[in-house]
Amino acid sequence: MTERKISAVVVTFNSERFIGDCLESLLKQTVLPREIVVVDNGSSDGTCPIIRSRFATVRLIELHSNTGFCHANNAGLAATAGEFVLFSNPDTILEQNY
Repeated sequence: MTERKISAVVVTFNSERFIGDCLESLLKQTVLPREIVVVDNGSSDGTCPIIRSRFATVRLIELHSNTGFCHANNAGLAATAGEFVLFSNPDTILEQNY
């Protein structure tokens, strides 16, 4: 198996409509990411409950307020251990061999 060097960071804000498909596409990769980190910017919808209930292997960082896209990406980056980091939006769906 190929070594998993890539961490994935997804920043969300009220993204319940998209986050399931996004995370499923990351988890269906030919070579799985080393880790997936979702940083939530204080969503008031079902984004965090979806992640907690359906994606147990995904690390969820809840910021409790919208600190901005760049700050949230930096928080996600600080929580990763991969050699490379894929920053993704919650409405992104990747092909299996991305």
